[in-house]
Amino acid sequence: MTDKDTLIDESILFSVPAMRRRASGLLPRMIVLLHSEAESGLAAMGAAAAAADACALREAAHRLKSASGALGAMRVHALARDIENAARGGYAGFDESNRRELEQALQDTFDALEKLNAALPSGTNESVCGAD
Repeated sequence: MTDKDTLIDESILFSVPAMRRRASGLLPRMIVLLHSEAESGLAAMGAAAAAADACALREAAHRLKSASGALGAMRVHALARDIENAARGGYAGFDESNRRELEQALQDTFDALEKLNAALPSGTNESVCGAD
């Protein structure tokens, strides 16, 4: 199985204990941050490709790769990694097909993250300090 076959790696996502508790509010905040990074990343990648700027494309793809990887969003991570690696080699291409594939992976990822968030325990029995 490749990273592109895995939408969310829950072992990465839930490696931070507070991510497992709805009461912490951490997962929704991280979803918002990823959404923001995805929007700015897609815009930056499109602008870089239009300007044939492989360096800017690499940097934008790297930021999205890092943000998605930190949340275990493996399909987005793999797609961004592939764009970053191609740009590192001097290829400044980010066409409509790339954009659609990345946008679909992001939508699928956000849907999955929202479902995981909704399934989290409420955390009403957690300690005052929030320790596990």
